[in-house]
Amino acid sequence: MRVLIVEDDAKLAGLIQRALREQGTLADAARDGEDALWMADATPYDVMVLDINLPGISGFETCQQLRAARPRPDPDADRARRRRRPGDRPRHRRR
Repeated sequence: MRVLIVEDDAKLAGLIQRALREQGTLADAARDGEDALWMADATPYDVMVLDINLPGISGFETCQQLRAARPRPDPDADRARRRRRPGDRPRHRRR
């Protein structure tokens, strides 16, 4: 798993980053929203720990820009993957 920590407090970012790395997680840190946008564009992250009160663009704005830049999953593709195939066991619904 790869995590991006976006925190302007260097000490707090370092603590979070160290704790995640001790658990075997790849963790990078950005100091502001602009850096986070650049890093997220360059590297695929699984999770982001995002401070709301950042210098420059806020955490909310950073999140909005990241969501706007990434295509949303196609719900039709998800439905197609869930379709039963020959040989699949039937699913029983609980009542």
